[in-house]
Amino acid sequence: MSQLSLRFAGLHCALLAGVPEEVIKRASYILDVTERDEHVERLCNDQLLLKDQNYKDAVQKLMAFDAVNGDLNVFFQAMCLF
Repeated sequence: MSQLSLRFAGLHCALLAGVPEEVIKRASYILDVTERDEHVERLCNDQLLLKDQNYKDAVQKLMAFDAVNGDLNVFFQAMCLF
């Protein structure tokens, strides 16, 4: 089976498995670009920016956590709130 056939089959299987079409299109774009050895442009929208900020906040909380005296239950409850 050729690389192109494998790629098509993989994307088709993902679609059949219920992966949203938007994700399939993005995956196809990334495969095309990487096959041409080009730079993949990062998507940027409000939802991604919010997730990025949430990850940054989570890392800051993790770095500030007192592993010796901190309460893990309280820490994880706080992490689940955002």
